[in-house]
Amino acid sequence: MSGVKILFREIPAREVQPGVHVEVKDPKRTTEPVEHPAPLVQIGAQPRRVHYAPPGRYAPAPSYPAPQIMTASPIPLYIGPAVDVQFDATGDGPLTWSAQGLPAGLSISNDGLLTGQLVGKPLVSAPAVINLYEGSTSGAIIGGIYGTPPYTLQASGLPAGASLVNNDAISVGSNVALGSYPFTITITDANGDTSSLDVTLNVSSYGTAPGTAVDGGVYDINDLSTLFVDTGASQPAAVGDHVGLVKDKSGNGHDLIQPSSGSAPVLAQDSNGRYYLQFNGGQFLNGGSAALDIGTSSLAGMAGVRFDSSAYGQAIYAKSLAGSLSGRYWLNRIGSGSYLSAGFQDGGSVYQPKVADTSTAVRVISQVIDRQGGGEQIRVHGSTPIASNSAADSTDLSAGTRFLVGAYNNSSDGGEIQFLTGRIYFLSVWMLSAVDYNALAANEDALASAIGAA
Repeated sequence: MSGVKILFREIPAREVQPGVHVEVKDPKRTTEPVEHPAPLVQIGAQPRRVHYAPPGRYAPAPSYPAPQIMTASPIPLYIGPAVDVQFDATGDGPLTWSAQGLPAGLSISNDGLLTGQLVGKPLVSAPAVINLYEGSTSGAIIGGIYGTPPYTLQASGLPAGASLVNNDAISVGSNVALGSYPFTITITDANGDTSSLDVTLNVSSYGTAPGTAVDGGVYDINDLSTLFVDTGASQPAAVGDHVGLVKDKSGNGHDLIQPSSGSAPVLAQDSNGRYYLQFNGGQFLNGGSAALDIGTSSLAGMAGVRFDSSAYGQAIYAKSLAGSLSGRYWLNRIGSGSYLSAGFQDGGSVYQPKVADTSTAVRVISQVIDRQGGGEQIRVHGSTPIASNSAADSTDLSAGTRFLVGAYNNSSDGGEIQFLTGRIYFLSVWMLSAVDYNALAANEDALASAIGAA
């Protein structure tokens, strides 16, 4: 409040009219008013002795020290919060206060109470860095403060496929290139006042490895640039086409193929515009026998999936062959009681945590084989049950069997069973030297948001 002057004045000396007597209480007598040549006159809180004036004359003001403001200066005030400051001063009062040069929005009362609100220009309220996954929305993290509502916000410099939505959030499409993007948010209030804030948007993939990656494959059906009708990648897939090639987005080259169109899943789109592969109980994709061997690594697999029925005997993915007991792993729904199963076999023993399941909702389901931490899990996003066991040894599980999506290979090569009847929106399978459970949970959250999972 530079330049503000706080002023106050005391009641002036009393005028004594001819023939009028000032009535006061004598300090020695508590019940009767008396006349006295030099009575005590009560002004403010302290009695002061005054002079009695002859008729037609004025009684001089009592002599006592000038009042002093006791409130500390400067007073810290902030734009936005309500101001409520009581000024204090010495003196006998009653004191009358006034102020000069107050900022707009503030006023001071006669008894020294400063109230109001400093308005100022509007400011953008947003984090300096926004981290988003492709295909996700930030939620309501952007807004305005100060100024005069309502506010209008605009964003400039966002990458293609990203936008400001609902005047309060950033949305990133599934095809936004991964990377870091500086952009600017500008706010305009009801008075036309504006200001801007520079923000950085970091776009990553929920297919990012949840830990230190050794190998992996990432298959995002919402990225149409990775889908082709033919295995030679000459014909991009459109809704209604059989998909013969799904490119691996991990950079490891583990593409999924199906040369036979009759055995290839169909590209479809749900009512919210999200793309998925439809498997109808006889289709599957093949990653080849060299793909995604566990070896001595841990494994973290994550699928955005929907079963179209409560039927059991349906595989999401599997690297399996009954004749090769070491190195098999799978994520499926099995058993007459319908259980989700995330299993693996190390040569003799089968480790298979299970969760009872008959759901037909869109969900994120994950498998963890943590060979460093010594445990295995099947995880269902948004659901309490997480089945686990403690068995996860260090045996080399390089089986050399085919990696399949939508089926389980149970006998000689070509003996596919447990065909999926349902949808796959996304799939990632990572071989890790160590599992980062916080990163895995973040990936699950982001994927669930992107595909509208329950």
